[in-house]
Amino acid sequence: MKALIQTVGLTAGPLIASLKVHRPDFVVFVASPTSLPYVSEALAAVPGIAHVVLKVEDPEDMDEAFRAGRLAYRTLKEKGAEVLLVDPTGGTKTMVAGLSLALAGLGFTFVYVGGAKRDAAGKVITGYERVRTMPDPTERYHVFEQRNFIRAWNEWRMQSAAAALEEILKTGERSPELLSDPERRYFEGLLEITRGMHAWDLFRHREAHELLSRGLPKAIAEAEAWQHEGKLRVLKMLQDRLPELETIARNNLSGHPTFRVLADLLANAERRAEVGRYDDALARLYRATELALEAHFFEKYQFFLRKPKSWPKELKKRVSMRPVHGLSKVLERAAKISWALGEKGTLPLLIYAKKDKLQKLTDDRNRSILAHGVVPVEREDYEKFKTFLLELGLQPAEPWPRW
Repeated sequence: MKALIQTVGLTAGPLIASLKVHRPDFVVFVASPTSLPYVSEALAAVPGIAHVVLKVEDPEDMDEAFRAGRLAYRTLKEKGAEVLLVDPTGGTKTMVAGLSLALAGLGFTFVYVGGAKRDAAGKVITGYERVRTMPDPTERYHVFEQRNFIRAWNEWRMQSAAAALEEILKTGERSPELLSDPERRYFEGLLEITRGMHAWDLFRHREAHELLSRGLPKAIAEAEAWQHEGKLRVLKMLQDRLPELETIARNNLSGHPTFRVLADLLANAERRAEVGRYDDALARLYRATELALEAHFFEKYQFFLRKPKSWPKELKKRVSMRPVHGLSKVLERAAKISWALGEKGTLPLLIYAKKDKLQKLTDDRNRSILAHGVVPVEREDYEKFKTFLLELGLQPAEPWPRW
């Protein structure tokens, strides 16, 4: 079923021309009180067309025109229309603007009735009408998909961001005229980048590095050709992070606890907190505290806190090698090792000196439904733990760029 939404102005000629060219099965006329008579004139010239009329009381009210457009769309969908056309030729500019905004991105082909000849007032002379059909420009420029992509990325929902890009690429496959070759290369590169960011967020750093290394050159090349500074800002910030990501991936592959890995974990926690996932964020801070102790001994002495077999011989004689579990026990062991090594004022000892405060913070975590309790973690709980770590000098990695 072919359906048409038709705005009505103060002449019937454009209506008649559009109806004769498109021969719709059903029409929704959107008319003002002064333009209603021209609906009858058009139907007399092109009889037998099923239709309804929606009246806009104030043709200079964009809000009313917008609502009429949405109502017209619902009417067509209820009728089962498959081919959707909208002809906003008639009516006031405000009425046309409201209707066009209401129908953009909903699958309509736009129609305009111009003319080869016009009178002194600029109106098309009857008999010289020229009907043009145009695709919805929001589809050609992927306006809504790109908006969804940006919103999802900026909320760190990378799977949803990737889905928006996949839809753009699918549109290009279905209708090649809607996606140029440079655009296709750009969005393909951006999709690899976005999938890489999702992998990064899941601590799959090696996979993330591979995807970003493939996608960034493609996307940057096209953005540079377009001289699009906004795109280049984000892309080049990510490009600058590749060495850092590669180092983290290498550390993780080797099982090395490092402060670079710790900073990445803290940044991951911050992203969770930004979107209100405080339980997840606090769980990461708990792990970050343990990791800070592990990173201290690995980076300074190249042994593993949790693997006594890797300890120096003298240390094995002075500190119990029995397995320990839980943050408080791990912290106690770390302090004993620091004392045995003759350390003063080092990170393990600074944390140990605040063990009572840390215990209160971990109690909040233990009450979480993701730990041992049944209550949610509040933002205040996360912020207190975060501040505790910041006061120890434990900083998150640089935030990811937003669009």
